[in-house]
Parts: sequence; C-alpha cells; structure tokens
Amino acid sequence: MGIDLLDVSFRIQKKTGVELSQSDWQSLLMDGDVLVGDLYSLLLCRLKYSSDVKSDIQLNESVWRQTRLAISHVANLPASGITMQRRLEELLPESSRPEIWKKLQGTMKLSVPMLELPASLRRQQILEVIVILLAVPLVPAGVIASMLLRDQNPNSWWFLPVVFVLSIFISAALYSFRHYSYWDRCRRVFPRGIETVKDLCRRIRDLNAFRLIGRPLSQDLDECQKIWTSLKDCLVNALGVDDDEVTMDARLIKDLGAE
Repeated sequence: MGIDLLDVSFRIQKKTGVELSQSDWQSLLMDGDVLVGDLYSLLLCRLKYSSDVKSDIQLNESVWRQTRLAISHVANLPASGITMQRRLEELLPESSRPEIWKKLQGTMKLSVPMLELPASLRRQQILEVIVILLAVPLVPAGVIASMLLRDQNPNSWWFLPVVFVLSIFISAALYSFRHYSYWDRCRRVFPRGIETVKDLCRRIRDLNAFRLIGRPLSQDLDECQKIWTSLKDCLVNALGVDDDEVTMDARLIKDLGAE
C-alpha cells in the first residue's frame, strides 16, 4: 500500500472512525486499482448502512451536476460560481425569472417544480376557480328547469335558460383557459421550501427518484451523504485533486493519481 493510500486511510479513520487495513485495500483491488464507489460501499458496510444508499448518493451527485450546468446555461453564468449555498434569487432575477425558469425546465431532462404565484395573485386565482366550480352545477340545473317548463307549456321558451347557462359555462371555461398563459407569466416565486441551489437539487431529486432508481430514497440518505462528503474530503486533501474529480466511477490510481 503506497503512501497516498496510507494517508487516505489515516484521514478516513479520523473522519469516520473506520480503520482500513492492508487486507481491506487488497479486497478492493480490481485490475490493480480501486474504485471510489467500492471504497464508499466498504465504509457503508462497516458503519452498518444499507448498500442501496450508494445509488441514492449517485442520484444526488447526478442531479447536482445537471442542475448546476443547467442554471449556468440558462442564467449565462460560469458553473464555477454556482455552489450549493448560493441563493436562487441571486442567480435568477425576478424580472426575467419566469422566462429563465421555463428554459431551465426545458434544458433539464428531469422534472423541475413550477414557480409559484405571489400571494395576492394566488388568492385571485383561487377565487376564479371557485367561480368556475360554482358555474358547473348551473348547467344540469338549467336543463332540469327547462324540462319542467316544457312539461307545463310545450310552447314555452324553455330553451332560453339552457342557452343562457351554457353560455355562462362556456364563457367561464374560455376565460379560465385564456388565463393559463397569463398565470404562467405571473409565476415568479420559488416553490415553498426552495431558497438555495441545494434546496432545488433536493426537490428535483425527490421528484425523480422513483423513476430513476425504482424506489423511494433511503431514510439513511442524510447520514450517508455526510459519509460520502467526508470520503470526498479525504481524497481531495490526500491526493490534491478537485472535488468534481471524485466520483463513484473514479479510480484512485489511474484517475486520481494515488501512489
């Protein structure tokens, strides 16, 4: 075991409490090299976490990379300046936010939550929906009233209420459909609970988790994310590589330059 791997072992033990022996490193060797993902799986095993969490972490990493590149593209900003802690309101100004957000949804292959309406417009939209819902029962009511009028007087103008009610209903429906684009243009508030890039990544991850990994996310995800972050820190500091280079598929010797 080279000096770099000794340094990695020391740092891992200091951060996670897991002591890796030379036999552990030998068990990880495959074609003379060690995959970062296999090292992470060994840590999860020693700390008695489910190995399924590995795919959850991979999903986290994938969503983070895609989201950062997408924001960089639609906001015309360098990717290096987009960190997990950056507030979205700093990156996406309110004046052009609806257009940028729509581009973000079109750029990413993952489902992205919609922007929300300001509180005042949200109340207005709710009132319009209530009015439309109240108008719906008027149609059968008008039909029934017209049938009663026809029974009393076959020559009555029974069709007028029906026409009147149907016209109200159709007008309300058309008004609603016409306003869909209006409401979309008015959406400029970030979804509740989303303030930073990290919050957005979490929401996108949760929306797409079942489709991408076929099951809900592990309950141990937060704790295992800390372990993954600790492992990345150990490798970055011991091997002098960039954080982005440390992925599950990276090899310690060939890709990260360990000796």
